[in-house]
Amino acid sequence: MESAKNYHLTYMSGKITVAALILTIMGCAGPAKHTELPNPKDLNGSWNLVSILPDTVSIKELPKDRHPYFNIDIDKKTVQGYSGCNSFSGDFSLRNDSLEFNPFVATEIGCTDNIEQAFFSRLRRIKHYRVEKDRLELLSQDTLLLLFERNQVKNVPTAD
Repeated sequence: MESAKNYHLTYMSGKITVAALILTIMGCAGPAKHTELPNPKDLNGSWNLVSILPDTVSIKELPKDRHPYFNIDIDKKTVQGYSGCNSFSGDFSLRNDSLEFNPFVATEIGCTDNIEQAFFSRLRRIKHYRVEKDRLELLSQDTLLLLFERNQVKNVPTAD
């Protein structure tokens, strides 16, 4: 009986040692990574489109006055801008890093290229955003769709 008691104590002591070792290893991994939520105020302002992704449509060949852009007013939750062909405006919903644009109202000038179609089709798919310094990334889940740079001078859409 004494040998069974010693075996049980040795067995239990081994379990406790293994459990302590696992907890020590997990503690060495450091704290869980904390993803900081973006500050919605960082969205405020004017943004010039740099890239439509994937790069199926090139905006680099467009004259500078045809580059799409938009102005975001975070307090009013409105957006207005230029699609490369037409002026547009609308509103959006925002929660944490989630951003969704509601349907836009736009002028109806006939367009001969597919820049506007590519721009609007990606805006409709936006679910998230990231702002890093003067760069705005609009994403559908984890896929980057539109890349913007902050414009220091506010653009004002013009009716043609």
